[in-house]
Amino acid sequence: MPVLFASTYRDKSNHHPAGDASVRHLEQIRAIVRRIAEEAGLRDTDSFAHSWHILMQGSIVVAAEGTRFCQMEAKRGIAPLGGAHFRFISRCGWGDAMYHLMLCDEFGALLILDEVQTGMGRTGKMFCCEHYGVAPDLMCLAKAFGGGVVPAGAVVGRKEIFSRLFDNPFLHTSTFGGNPLACAAALATINVLIEDRLPQRAAVLGKRMLAGIRDAVLGHEELVVAVRGKGLLMALEFRDHAVGFEFGKHMLDRGILVSGTLVNARVIRIEPPLTITEEEADYVCQALGESLRSMARLTGTGV
Repeated sequence: MPVLFASTYRDKSNHHPAGDASVRHLEQIRAIVRRIAEEAGLRDTDSFAHSWHILMQGSIVVAAEGTRFCQMEAKRGIAPLGGAHFRFISRCGWGDAMYHLMLCDEFGALLILDEVQTGMGRTGKMFCCEHYGVAPDLMCLAKAFGGGVVPAGAVVGRKEIFSRLFDNPFLHTSTFGGNPLACAAALATINVLIEDRLPQRAAVLGKRMLAGIRDAVLGHEELVVAVRGKGLLMALEFRDHAVGFEFGKHMLDRGILVSGTLVNARVIRIEPPLTITEEEADYVCQALGESLRSMARLTGTGV
C-alpha cells in the first residue's frame, strides 16, 4: 500500500513531534483518507495511516503545520509504491484510489508524490504516477535522479505553487541547492533515460523477470507469500523476517545482491539496474529458484 505522509505518529512519551495542537488536524486527514479508501473498495486502510516514521519526520511536520507560502491548511503525500513495506495497491484498484485522492481539490490540499524510489524509469515509465494518469501538485525525486554518480534531489511542482517563491526565493534555501555538478549529473541522467529508452526497456525486462520469478516460486508457497512488481521494481514477500533474511544470504552466495527494507526482511526487493541484459535477468530468476530449492531442502518444505 502507499505510504501516507500525514500520519498520526507519536513518540514514546505520547507526544506528537509537530505539537499537540496538530493532533486533531492529523486525525481529520486520517478520516478523509479512510473515506477515500473505503469508496475505492479498499480494506487494509491502516496502511494509509501509518507512515514510514523513521525517515519521514519532515513530512509529518508538513502535514501538521501546512505550508505557509502555499497558504494551505492541509497537505498530504503518498509514495505510489510503498518502498518501505513494498505493498502494491494496484491489484486493489489503485487507479480508482488515485482518482478519489483528487478530493484533495475539495479539501484544499496539495497532492505530493514521493517518486524517490519509483521515479526515473524504474517502474517502466519515467515516473510511476504515469501508470495511473495522475499529475501531482508536487513530486519529490532523488536517488537515481543523480545517475548513481552524484547525490542529487529535486522537488518538481506546478508553476502556480512555486510562484510563491518568485518574488522572494529566500523563503526556502538550501546549502547545496543548484550545485552545478549535481545538476549536470541529473541532466545527463534524464538524457540517457530518454535517448536509450530505458523506461521502456524496464517495462519489457520487468515482465520477463516477473514471469520468471513467479515460475521459480511455484511449489514454495510455504516460504513465499506473494510476488509483485512493476517494471524493474520487484519484490518477494516471505512468511516472516527470518525466511526473508535467509533468502538474501542464499542469493548472495550465488552472486546476486538483493535487499530487504529498513524496517523488515519479510519483503525482499529485487531492483536490478535498468541496463541489465536478458542473460543477467534470466540468471537472477535461475539463482532465485536455486535458492528457494536449497532453503526447502533445509527446512523440509516445498517441492
